[in-house]
Amino acid sequence: MERPEFTSLGAGERSERLVAAARIITQALVHAVPLMGALQEASASDAASKVRWETYETDRRTVILAGLELIVGKQPPETLVDSIWVIASPEVFAKLTEERGWTVDRYEQWLVQTAGALLQVVED
Repeated sequence: MERPEFTSLGAGERSERLVAAARIITQALVHAVPLMGALQEASASDAASKVRWETYETDRRTVILAGLELIVGKQPPETLVDSIWVIASPEVFAKLTEERGWTVDRYEQWLVQTAGALLQVVED
């Protein structure tokens, strides 16, 4: 969370912040999904894998919370954090890119649009 790309989520217009966040998330998912799928599968029958999976998910939510705090400039509502945590999950990324044939760019654009819509709903 101390990388310059991450701390930049607190600067610029909100639309720029969302694009930067979606890029960070998408790049992480591109690299993580092959391993995370195997880890998630192993977690069903292996205690050590289950602990690793749960730690990964907890850490992922913590990073999303920190990113949203930078983007909105305050503590975001739990519902918003949970919603972004779900749409930015390895499972959703895999479903859209592997099962539905979306390109990585299309996923990233969808993430920007969907996160922006969720932010708008929370603020209204």
